[in-house]
Amino acid sequence: MSTIIRKQVNAFNWIEVNDFSKIINRKKYDTATAELLLWEYIDTEKSEIAEWGYHKAVFLFQKKNGEFFSYMVGFDSLHIDNFLLITRHQLTPLSENETKDFVEKYGDGEDYEKIFGEVEE
Repeated sequence: MSTIIRKQVNAFNWIEVNDFSKIINRKKYDTATAELLLWEYIDTEKSEIAEWGYHKAVFLFQKKNGEFFSYMVGFDSLHIDNFLLITRHQLTPLSENETKDFVEKYGDGEDYEKIFGEVEE
């Protein structure tokens, strides 16, 4: 199992997220074989989803066949050796419009145009 990301996210805490796969509607979604397009760490102050814990990380992937999916990981504030503990994870297939909404919410203009091409002003 490989690691998607291992990063220090603030002065005290690190996150580590390993690859994950899931079958949904008889299709496989696997972070190990898909391309990671963007990710964002969201701390307590920015997190709008309380059930995800005190922190979360969101990832956007694209499969080789062009399909998109998101992977969200929630972390508790309790930690071992300054690594936040994963308390919840969710993998969700996304339509193209849902993916655009995801990138608008968690990415920036550069991310959007890198994935979907140049947008008119």
